[in-house]
Order: sequence, then structure tokens, then C-alpha cells
Amino acid sequence: MVYGWQLWLSPRPLKRTDTPLESRMLSPNDAALYEFLYDDDGRFVVKETHYAENKAVRDGLSGPPLEDLVFKVWAEPQELDHSFDEKYLRNALGYLRDCQQQNMTPSVFQMALLGWSSDTIFVTPSFWVPIWILKSVQYVVGRFIGELLLG
Repeated sequence: MVYGWQLWLSPRPLKRTDTPLESRMLSPNDAALYEFLYDDDGRFVVKETHYAENKAVRDGLSGPPLEDLVFKVWAEPQELDHSFDEKYLRNALGYLRDCQQQNMTPSVFQMALLGWSSDTIFVTPSFWVPIWILKSVQYVVGRFIGELLLG
């Protein structure tokens, strides 16, 4: 059960994308396509395609603004649970796309919770912060506030 004050602090999209069913998914504004694949050598990869004709891409919000960009990403060693977390990509992209489609601002608490639960640490690009501080802040914001307090 969710209380009104929880929704006020961390609004939730009314309609949720069922992200685990497909081998591919679109990012917010349909600017990029993410495909979850296995290479010929059996390595798990994510192929990411940003579309140059998309307005969000042209405006510099996703990928380079002048040409289609296609790249593959993988992590080694492959056998680690969170070496490259497909679950995080599906949940975070699905959540951000749902918010964008319903004209909602994403909750920082929800994003921190998604990151914390998949060992993805958010960083501040403007200055250097030690990893232990980033992990501590993300734990408090994601696990304590996002999960335990806001539900």
C-alpha cells in the first residue's frame, strides 16, 4: 500500500512498460534503441543505436547530434552478476521512458534505488568524489529513502 505523501515525494507513472519481455527497447523520446544480444563467441553485449534524425539526438540530449551512432558494450569477466547489468538498463530506461511519455519528472529516489540494487553508482561530473562517499549517499537515498521509506 502506498500513502499519498509517498507519491508526493516520489511520483510513479500510472502505466508501466513491461521491459523484460523484449530483446530490444527504446529510450526516452525514442532517441536510441537498445538491443540485448549474444555475439557469435557467446559474449553478452548491448547494442545501442542513437538516431541522428531524432529531435532529442539533434538537440544533443542523446548521442552525437550530427550522425547515426551504433556501438556495442560488454564487460569482462562475463560471469559476474553485476558486471554489466541488463536489469538496470531495462528498469532505468523503462522508468525514464514511462515518465517522459506521461510528462512526469523522474524521482531521484527511484533512480538511486535502481542504481543501488544493481551496483550502478551515480557520479557527479563537475568534481571528483571518493567512491565510498558516492556509495554511502546512494545507499541512504536509494535504499533507505527510496525503498524503505517511500516504498
